[in-house]
Amino acid sequence: MNKPTLVNLLDELRQTQEAFLAILNQANEEALYHRPAPDSWTLAEALVHIAEARRFFADETRKILAAPGAEVGRTVEDPHRLQNIEDHGRDTLADIHQAMIASHEVVMQALSGISDDDLQLKAEHVRLGPQTLAEVIQRFLVGHDRMHVEQATALLAGEARSE
Repeated sequence: MNKPTLVNLLDELRQTQEAFLAILNQANEEALYHRPAPDSWTLAEALVHIAEARRFFADETRKILAAPGAEVGRTVEDPHRLQNIEDHGRDTLADIHQAMIASHEVVMQALSGISDDDLQLKAEHVRLGPQTLAEVIQRFLVGHDRMHVEQATALLAGEARSE
């Protein structure tokens, strides 16, 4: 596998953003709040999770750039992560749409000015151990977005997927 470049990572993030916005453009209130299974998120919950996670990992990116070797990340049990879903899982379609646009802008701003050399800066992930900045961006921004595009697509179609 080729080493990721910033251009490739940014392209992938633009693609997932386009997919999320297309999903939102197709969603209505019923689809947004429908819970297809007891252990499944609603489409709204999945999207507000993405918006919050993007902001979190944009900050983690800045942390690595400011202090290479810094401890980064969190676990799925993180109280802020869970509280965000509780607080915003019933937000309006318009509010979720705006949150998705704003969170994408935050990520793109955090990544602006990074060089391909910066992508090799090291960090210590709380669960995964040593990671380069490229690995953090690839896994927790690009890969995370991709995974939730698949989930959101399934939720829009009324299919159950557990988180």
